[in-house]
Amino acid sequence: MTEQKKGKKIVYLFSFLVFLFGIGLTAYHRFLDSLPQDYTIGKIYRIWQPANGDIAVNFTYYLYQEYTESEKIGNYRGKLKEGERYLVKVPESHPERGVMLFEYPVSDSIVAPEEGWDELPEFAR
Repeated sequence: MTEQKKGKKIVYLFSFLVFLFGIGLTAYHRFLDSLPQDYTIGKIYRIWQPANGDIAVNFTYYLYQEYTESEKIGNYRGKLKEGERYLVKVPESHPERGVMLFEYPVSDSIVAPEEGWDELPEFAR
């Protein structure tokens, strides 16, 4: 087998593995979305732009312990500020996988229960 054919096979194999990884990641995120969700409050502590991507925020939230996550901001570019608070949805049994819901800002006067809310809180409906 020539070196050129070996190189093509390696490129095809690598492309196929990347494709499979993408499908697996999509399936995993759909699985997490299908689980019952808890809701809590998250606070933005950093807005930044990775070298190869869209602007993102780092945020913390609390469900029996503190968690840190990051989320791309998409259409909310220029609308978010450090220190702001938003609802975070968290799949039950996966508290480390919280997703910040930028469409639900939370005032400083609202305090989340330690275990979070089992459904979208009344103030966000």
